[in-house]
Amino acid sequence: MAAVKKLMDLWDSRNSKRVFKKEEDKLAIFKMIEKEVEKITGLKKPVYDYKGDGGATYEANTKRINETIGLFRDYNTGEPIYEFITGKAKANIKQLEKQNKAIREECYKDKTFKKNAKAWNKAYKKVFDKYLKNVYTSYYKQQGGFSHLDDADVKSIRKPKWATKLTLKNVTIDGESVEDLYTELLPGDGWINRDENTSLLNPNYDSSMGVPYIPKKEFYDNKT
Repeated sequence: MAAVKKLMDLWDSRNSKRVFKKEEDKLAIFKMIEKEVEKITGLKKPVYDYKGDGGATYEANTKRINETIGLFRDYNTGEPIYEFITGKAKANIKQLEKQNKAIREECYKDKTFKKNAKAWNKAYKKVFDKYLKNVYTSYYKQQGGFSHLDDADVKSIRKPKWATKLTLKNVTIDGESVEDLYTELLPGDGWINRDENTSLLNPNYDSSMGVPYIPKKEFYDNKT
């Protein structure tokens, strides 16, 4: 039975995924970073107001960009899958980014706002880099023909947002790892029945095929 449990645990490890924790509709680690930046700068997060909407349009555009990219993420790795992203989705992302850029430029006409926003963004990047990094996805590197290169080699190549993913750095906060504080493991649901004594499991299955365990064929294939 110990061998069966080991194989079931292996199945879970292959089908589980680690995700960033959320607070309301935002990643918890981003909220922590923003609070740290506020302490450093003494400034509040810039509000990119568009025609008196209090930044609602800018935030909505950012949310739509992230949600669109999210539609094409690999379940286990979280990477946006390059070949699955449609031309329409790419065009929509580009249009939303263009609109947000125009909103920022309009807001920067106020010199005080521009000065404070630049100070905030500079501090934000420093704190962001302390805990996180953007890396190019394996899908994009493969499709782009430079899968043999590491991120340092290709960092000078301009990439769209959907070509990268967030990864945590190996750092701690008050003795606790950032991974434990701001991510959680979602277990796989590959097996509905996890009873190790069930007759559905095939104890003689050869796991060298790359799959740790499967049910007995006669229980799911009525052609035999």
